[in-house]
Amino acid sequence: LNADELLKFSETSDPQSESTATSVPDLYNQYNLAGTYTADKINYEDYDLSKLSSTFDYSDDAVKLKSTNFILDKSKVSLRGEAANVMDYVTLNEKVTGKFFLDADKINLDNYIAEGENTSGASEGVFVVDKNMDLMIYPEIKELTYGNYVLRDLEGKVELTDGMALLKEGVTKTLGGRINLDGLYDTSDPSKPAFDLRYKLDQLSYQKLFDISESFKILAPIAKYIDGAFNSTLVMAGPLTKDMLPDLTKVTATGFLETLKGEVQGFEPVEKLGNAIGIDKLKDWTLKGTKNWFDVKDGFVILRPHDHHIDDMIFTVAGSHGIDQTLDYHINAKIPRDKLRKDKLGKNIEFGLEFLEKEATSRGVNIDLGELIYLDIFLTGSLKQPKIKVIPVGSGGKTLNEVVKDEITKQVDILKDTIQTELEKKTEEIKDTVTRVVTSKVDTLKSQTEEKVRVEVDRQKDKLKDVFKDKVDTAVTKVLTDSLQNTILDKTKDVLGEGSKEKVDDIKDKLKDWNPFKKKKGGN
Repeated sequence: LNADELLKFSETSDPQSESTATSVPDLYNQYNLAGTYTADKINYEDYDLSKLSSTFDYSDDAVKLKSTNFILDKSKVSLRGEAANVMDYVTLNEKVTGKFFLDADKINLDNYIAEGENTSGASEGVFVVDKNMDLMIYPEIKELTYGNYVLRDLEGKVELTDGMALLKEGVTKTLGGRINLDGLYDTSDPSKPAFDLRYKLDQLSYQKLFDISESFKILAPIAKYIDGAFNSTLVMAGPLTKDMLPDLTKVTATGFLETLKGEVQGFEPVEKLGNAIGIDKLKDWTLKGTKNWFDVKDGFVILRPHDHHIDDMIFTVAGSHGIDQTLDYHINAKIPRDKLRKDKLGKNIEFGLEFLEKEATSRGVNIDLGELIYLDIFLTGSLKQPKIKVIPVGSGGKTLNEVVKDEITKQVDILKDTIQTELEKKTEEIKDTVTRVVTSKVDTLKSQTEEKVRVEVDRQKDKLKDVFKDKVDTAVTKVLTDSLQNTILDKTKDVLGEGSKEKVDDIKDKLKDWNPFKKKKGGN
């Protein structure tokens, strides 16, 4: 079968001639065909096709393939399904519709992405989905090769429509694990191909994926140094380059990555960190069950904070790295003091902490830094030339200055409470003393007044005795005594002023309520 010669039939017709164009489908619409066809060799461009065997029906410009088998690139392929509007699609460029079931042992897609003359306006190397196709394809392919990827046991649903290929419920095995895939490949604008995919990766090998995926190499450079497997869920979208690769400067993604088990060895930033803080364990880092959430935006991979446990140490890592391999990470480390005492930096840190404790103690401040040392670690520079900056921080992750400040504040509060208590105690003592003094003075004054009255009464009585020769009646004497007493009290009032009793009582009351700090508290 010479398919190239057969296709020349439509090419020789004048596309500008309406009568010629309409006569072809009208002609084919008159045919009702049913039969079988076999061919040992099929000549179609550069494809290696042979041993074709097909059973089909054709009527009303619709074809039904009951069973079609052939050899493609030395691999068995079978196809069944149906399509409508076939000749209108071929001759009038109208839409063809249908569905097909494809079974194949092996297919190499690289052989079928044309590199010939580009008449669609697409970027060079872009495979354009025909906008006039509206087809559902159900593939079952034992091995599919595309670039460096070899996908095994591929199944799913592919819908070709409006210049897009939509993949639904895609499942395949590769790189030692399994991938579930949904999404679309969009060439509705052939000059701007794009993709939007959702991956679910189960138990894939870090190093195997790193070896074949240029995108993974850039987005996760540490993967080269991890011997292990991971799970991941990733939603990723963006434009494609002319080489059909994601344009990572414009890609956006959100994902979750879980390392099932892995060993990190030879990763320069981690080794330099281990040297900086003197912990060799970091140079041979074991990952198990670690989970990380991340985003990709504007050419950067942004890692959200996550705790990594290494022995009895905790490292909370967050930050970003660029597709240009620049680094900007912040690590909060919590390390037992004993582990740091064994190395040079540990001694330096220990000396600094001991010095701080000594200085604080000399000022009456007690700082308890505990057995855990907290470090702020800044990882910058580039992947090949990382820079490490380590800043010791105090208990609970606070800076040393913050620890001192908190402790001083605590001691000041204690001192304020002590002073206030003492002042209140002294105030009460002073109030009691003054009250006793005033009361004593008042009582003394009263006693002295009474004494003076008594003396004066006695003196006047003596005078009266002399005058009346002891003939004074007792009642008269009492009247005179009371009168004199009142006269003296009046004189006393002249000395003390009106309301002397009330004034004394008022003084006593004021003393009871006296507080030298009231005016200060009131702002006067």
